[in-house]
Amino acid sequence: MEYEIRARSIGEIIDGALQIYRDNLRPFLTLSVLMYGPMYVIQDVLLYFAGATEGAARAGKAAISVAVVTIPVFVLAYATGPVVFTIAIAAAFRGESFTVGSVLRRAVPLFWTAIYSNAVLILGSWVGLILFVIPGLIFWFNRLINIQVIVIEGKGGVAALSRSKELVKGDGGRVQWPWFLTGLLTAAISLGFTAVIPGSLPWGLRQALVAVPYLVLAPLTPAVLTLSYFDCRVRKEAFDLKVLADETLGALRPALEQHPR
Repeated sequence: MEYEIRARSIGEIIDGALQIYRDNLRPFLTLSVLMYGPMYVIQDVLLYFAGATEGAARAGKAAISVAVVTIPVFVLAYATGPVVFTIAIAAAFRGESFTVGSVLRRAVPLFWTAIYSNAVLILGSWVGLILFVIPGLIFWFNRLINIQVIVIEGKGGVAALSRSKELVKGDGGRVQWPWFLTGLLTAAISLGFTAVIPGSLPWGLRQALVAVPYLVLAPLTPAVLTLSYFDCRVRKEAFDLKVLADETLGALRPALEQHPR
């Protein structure tokens, strides 16, 4: 299924992302489990051996003791996961067929660029927050679609940050607001789901259930940012017209080759 490439409102960006996710639920869930499942397993194994099952006080100490390992694992996963999802979402958005294997093969060469770009983004944002607060937030918000630029345009890590700023500038919050609202929705659903998990269940089962909403909802934010990226390009660069022209010329090319001037 091919989706219409056009300018969208904030609500339409979120709705479009949800539609793409629903239409491709199985591959997105499979990719989410493959990318993020291992980090939850590593975390739970470390917590178990650190004594997290021996009461709330012990669980808190265990979480602190294993943080030195779990934090880098989570940072790495959340730097590479969006690359995978963006490839799948962009393909689905253009009506292209894809498989889990084809997405992963294309994603792997981009992982280092994404990690480097996100490291620069995080460092710049933290420096801005520590020194001036507001500039740090602006630095972050203007570069939210760096991964989309890396995947779709093939830019390098730093170049992707500059390109993101160029696209986001003056967009009226069409990148920031969908990102924020999707994050809020994801957090609310995840916390609500966690709150109703019975405390009487075995510790391992509870931990597995806690991860479920995060795994299910993980593709949503990259989907929203990918549609926001296309929206920026449509509004600033008439990307929809470029795609239409390319498709039209592609359809006409055989005839033109047969009947040259």
